[in-house]
Amino acid sequence: MDYQDYLAKVDKLRLQLEKKAINTVLLTGATGHLGCHVLYQLMQQTTYNIIVFVRNDFQTSRNKLFNLFEYYFDQKLDNYLERISIMCGELEKTGLGFSVDKYNMLVLQIDSIIHCAAVVKHYGGESEFYLANVITTKNLLDLALQTQTKDFHYISTIGVLWDSDIPENEDYIFTEFDVCNRYFSKDSNVYTKSKYLGEQEVLKYRKLGVNAKIYRIGNQGMNTIRYRFQPNIEENAFCSRVKGYLKFGFIPQELIMVELSPVDCTALAIVKLFEIAHLPRFVFHLFNPNVCNLYQLLAKVSRYKLKVTSLDEFAFYLTEYGDDKLALRCLLHHQVWLNGYSKFSRVESSGLLTNSILKELNFTWPLITNEMLHVLINY
Repeated sequence: MDYQDYLAKVDKLRLQLEKKAINTVLLTGATGHLGCHVLYQLMQQTTYNIIVFVRNDFQTSRNKLFNLFEYYFDQKLDNYLERISIMCGELEKTGLGFSVDKYNMLVLQIDSIIHCAAVVKHYGGESEFYLANVITTKNLLDLALQTQTKDFHYISTIGVLWDSDIPENEDYIFTEFDVCNRYFSKDSNVYTKSKYLGEQEVLKYRKLGVNAKIYRIGNQGMNTIRYRFQPNIEENAFCSRVKGYLKFGFIPQELIMVELSPVDCTALAIVKLFEIAHLPRFVFHLFNPNVCNLYQLLAKVSRYKLKVTSLDEFAFYLTEYGDDKLALRCLLHHQVWLNGYSKFSRVESSGLLTNSILKELNFTWPLITNEMLHVLINY
């Protein structure tokens, strides 16, 4: 679509704000960073009953969920138990590992599925990611296909657009109408590739009648409630990059301007869009349009002094630290740019249409402040 045509569609957008008739939502990934915040926003913004789908045994999963909820929000999940039930199963198996009777009961019980569960690290074996991020999505789509509402919401990543092989001497702006990225790079990391393949499954099931929505989310950071990042903060790619900048004293010029989406805001946006009954069948782009200057933010809250370098110089400095674990992680999380950042810089994604809808739903993205990074810097 021509970008001017896209802008015209944004300008003409008129949204029907009728909400869905929903009773019970199946939520996966509630013991993860984003999924726990989606659960919180469902509790705060709706009156739905929530089935939290987990992989481990009941008691282990219950303890993990309750502890994580209290860590993020300083309140106990006990206050919402009349609306929450925990169900243990195996997403990787056909029928989710349930008996036929239990599976059929689930088909009759749920109205909608929000699929947040995923392996989100950026390294590992392809078979692991395919099983965890593609097969699980297909199995849940099979479930959605048999429910009365056939309603399914897939949490993807904006990385499926950024990892693109754009022809030489071309620029490209991806919009919400780019439901399939024909430029997707075959050399993408295993996480992004698996999320892209998950999107393809969602699009297939749309043709079978599933009311499927895709949400491409941005770089998930701290929440705005307590400024807390995920407990396993060292596994977060953005956090590893920032800790690397601070420890080694260098920050690449090409990556000073960053997109950072507070995780609770992303979750709120998902829930607001999820509730609306009649929305276009494009792909939602959920990332913070208020790009921030990371160098300036770190300078205000850090005792460290940073030197601005080129990306190539930055990579060279990191190799000087040999087997330092943080240096190796930092290099790993910069590979997408080190493998061709000049090409990467010509790829842009637009969320104007999504943000126009969110504005009508009384949602706006916040500015990132230096206070929001205190927890990250001090861990």
